Amino acid sequence: MDLDIEKAFEQLDFPLAVNLEPDNIIKLNDSRMVLEVRNEVRPFQAFNIISNYEPHDMPLIVIARYITPKAKMLLKDRGINYVDSYGNTYIFSGDTKVYIEKNDALPSTSDYSNFFTVSGGQVIFRLLIEPNRVKNTYRQLSDITMVSLGTVSKIFKSLKKEGYIQLNYENEMELVNREKLLEKWIIIFNEKLLPAMKIGAYSFIGPGAFEILDTEMETRWGGESGAAAITQYLNPEKFTVYTNRNPRNFHRELRLYPNDRGPITAYQLFWKQGSIPEEYPDYNLTAHPLLIYAELIYHDSERNKETAQMIFNDYIKPNL
Repeated sequence: MDLDIEKAFEQLDFPLAVNLEPDNIIKLNDSRMVLEVRNEVRPFQAFNIISNYEPHDMPLIVIARYITPKAKMLLKDRGINYVDSYGNTYIFSGDTKVYIEKNDALPSTSDYSNFFTVSGGQVIFRLLIEPNRVKNTYRQLSDITMVSLGTVSKIFKSLKKEGYIQLNYENEMELVNREKLLEKWIIIFNEKLLPAMKIGAYSFIGPGAFEILDTEMETRWGGESGAAAITQYLNPEKFTVYTNRNPRNFHRELRLYPNDRGPITAYQLFWKQGSIPEEYPDYNLTAHPLLIYAELIYHDSERNKETAQMIFNDYIKPNL
């Protein structure tokens, strides 16, 4: 992260005494705060910051190049201070009280440019659910991720360059900074991978929503419907289905009908059939928990985010 922290405060229309201290502490005038530095902060990242922040003797301040309007609102509502590189500021600590909203910030995408692609999303997904795959040959990864051999090589080169793949003390490849990589992958997944894999929207023909899945091929619930199955906490309003059935006629086989406003969105598998580790409950019914989590955490619903946090704690965090 090469964000110039002191320069971010130069965008303000009035002076603040800024002093960086060890252990990620910053002093603004007479107020000392725990410092969190980001490139971008989107709503799901703001939610993660809020969820992971433990009360200290001092408040938290987030400094980023860009913070989305929704993310700023979430941070502000929870009393978390922030400053972006455009001068948008919320600081309420001690005698320092500042609130500036310029509404002229633009997102930065350069931080994702090297692997912010559909193929990058496919390969990173596999590495996140099976970190030891980083030791596989490119040919093995190409087969299991359905990404070309040359593209796998380019993605690994980018991951190494950006510090996510390193040699460990045994001189073996190791996936590191996994939580940061997960945050980036969630954006790739929702903004690149899902749109590319979308088959269409559908509605059910009659009752029996949870009877459409099959073990003959590989059709699994994701999103809210998958979360409902593995947590028993969420009542789904929207349904996500992953399938490797023929996109032209799978809806007839599974008793669905095309409907642009239907509650079901279907996506093609972006992994080799049968290759997902069967290490979670209901693997014959739901997609991998990482896919369910990534879809839920990206949206605004508080109940979806609560459910996502449950899935993260039970199925994802132990692997990071």
